[in-house]
Amino acid sequence: MRGWRGGFRRLDPVRGWLLDVYPSGLNGMTVWIIAENGERLKFTDRFTRRIYVSGRMRDLQEPTRRLARSRSVEDWRLVEKRADVMDSKPSKVLEIDIADYRRIPYFARRILWLGGYEKYRLHNIDVPVSQAYMYEKDVFPLAYLTVIDYEGRLSYILHDSVESIDYALPPLRTAWLHIRPEKTSVSPGFNDPIGAVELDV
Repeated sequence: MRGWRGGFRRLDPVRGWLLDVYPSGLNGMTVWIIAENGERLKFTDRFTRRIYVSGRMRDLQEPTRRLARSRSVEDWRLVEKRADVMDSKPSKVLEIDIADYRRIPYFARRILWLGGYEKYRLHNIDVPVSQAYMYEKDVFPLAYLTVIDYEGRLSYILHDSVESIDYALPPLRTAWLHIRPEKTSVSPGFNDPIGAVELDV
């Protein structure tokens, strides 16, 4: 009974602002946080890109037989979702985990072709992967939050609202880039050679 404490891992939550999010590898996202003390912290989160296929229930059975053989697909399931913003209530749709988000356009064309371009509607296929990540995690750029890293999985506690008009700004750094042209006439022109480039931080 004395060894039970060793089974728990101490979590070190970080409070700060979400500065940047971008893909790293096939199923990873790099996340940069500006901590409250101004430190810039880099995290990596596992993230699987998901797309959705809607249609009549009997038609949705057909693509499921082919999904198991597709190298684009990591997993799939039927879920209740509002597939379209115009839908008044959730309906059954096919939720597909894509193994490589770069293959989404190819995979989407295959699904449409399989349904004769009439049976299926595709959702979430043209959303950039960084944007899809923020939608799924319910965060937004420069959100004030707490991030918890547990074995490569990030979870967030939001202390902010996307609708706020009175919000705290992170301690951003400013850089100024100055281009000094060598003037060949009285006033500088776009064809003048560059004399100097200066960066002020």
